[in-house]
Amino acid sequence: MTLKFLSIANLIILICLVFTPTILFCSPIFGSATSLLAKGEFMIENHVYYFPYDQYWWNEKWVDFPQDSGYTSGKILSEIYWGAAREVTLKLTLPLIYAKLGDEENKGIGDAIFSILYQPLRTEDEESVGVVLWAGARLPTGDYDHFPPLGDGSYDVVFSIYSMSDFYGAINYSTVGLWLNTDDYEGNSIGEQYFYNFALQIPILRNKKPFANIMGELDGYFIDGVDFKKENFHQACLGIQYVNTKNLVIEAAVSATIYKVIGYRNIYTPVFGILFSF
Repeated sequence: MTLKFLSIANLIILICLVFTPTILFCSPIFGSATSLLAKGEFMIENHVYYFPYDQYWWNEKWVDFPQDSGYTSGKILSEIYWGAAREVTLKLTLPLIYAKLGDEENKGIGDAIFSILYQPLRTEDEESVGVVLWAGARLPTGDYDHFPPLGDGSYDVVFSIYSMSDFYGAINYSTVGLWLNTDDYEGNSIGEQYFYNFALQIPILRNKKPFANIMGELDGYFIDGVDFKKENFHQACLGIQYVNTKNLVIEAAVSATIYKVIGYRNIYTPVFGILFSF
């Protein structure tokens, strides 16, 4: 059921990609790059995630799911970019989620995020080293009336700083940010979330077409909440980006959980992404 849902949803998104004019750029698979679009241009980026959770947090420790039960989730994360001005890009993040916990399942749109990306010191060189400021708002568009919920019912705002720099021929991406959360649909105080992403993009087959990048990332967050909402999560990611032409990038990666407290835990998360432009 999960694979069928993801296949149909991914097909719809790929059809949208074919009819969307865009400028293509490579970026971290889990994090974000500093590249902005030129004024009036569009891009759609999509990633497919699969989460095979095998444990849940209970009484201050991790407990295995019963053999006849478990929690499985799949997500297609679609990000739509529009170059509103030379220094400003608008972005809509829309997740499509499937979740199954025991005998109960739910699917549909998750919580949407509207963002503004601003590069204050952009130069004429579109590939130049730069810093991007990100401000966004997350809306409770995900269904939380049915179980498992597809969103937490809160209105949130986020602030972040992206940076990109050259590192001995590779590209280093760094992201730090802050989520300001309101209470969830059960009235629980979620607390502030501090997050980060550090990525190193190493080009291979540099002078050939097609070419590829090896991507290594450290990614995580900490929620400074109360009681069971004090969550801590860190993961390491390794992936490859295959650039077939100037308008086609295919990405594949896997992440491994280093440390997590609260919620559900999976040992690994496979990821597939595709970017298409013309």
